[in-house]
Amino acid sequence: MRDAPEGPAAYYIRTSVYAGTPIDRAIIATTRLSQNAIPRARLALQRIHRGWMDVLVDEISDPAVARAVMLMGDGLYYNAAMSGETSDTPSDDVDELLEVVRRLIDEH
Repeated sequence: MRDAPEGPAAYYIRTSVYAGTPIDRAIIATTRLSQNAIPRARLALQRIHRGWMDVLVDEISDPAVARAVMLMGDGLYYNAAMSGETSDTPSDDVDELLEVVRRLIDEH
């Protein structure tokens, strides 16, 4: 994510797809365990999200804008995972969202 040519925020949004990979299945399983009050699962998810957020804040510098970008990606991922569709590429509307991300970053 840090080394992505397009930058961390664009990379995060573009890769917020559910591809049915082992990591996708692990994230979904950990999320379900976390929902059942399994502390280790909750801590694992917090650590993952904190790592992504740290990288986004390094690029964006405004924590609120970084959080908005993270929530966009999370929403894309959730929507893809819950629809049952898998994909190796993001949907066409991702380019529109990336334009919004660029505007948010440019304003800050």
